[in-house]
Amino acid sequence: MEPYSPKITLRTQIKEVEREIMMRQRVYENQVRIRKMKQGEADLLISHMGAVLDTLRFCEKHIEDIRAWAADRERAANV
Repeated sequence: MEPYSPKITLRTQIKEVEREIMMRQRVYENQVRIRKMKQGEADLLISHMGAVLDTLRFCEKHIEDIRAWAADRERAANV
């Protein structure tokens, strides 16, 4: 398995992280209820995934700027 796949779009990654967050919320809620996890830990772990989601959304919003920056860097490296 490759460490990443450039064929997976940002939109698909965003949808997957949103799905993962919803799943974790359900699972962690149950884990807290049966005392296998503390609420603070659940909140922290969900916030980590929220940060991933924020990063992906930022990249999606600014994709053209990111592409332009990368192209500029590539041109500068080839000079």
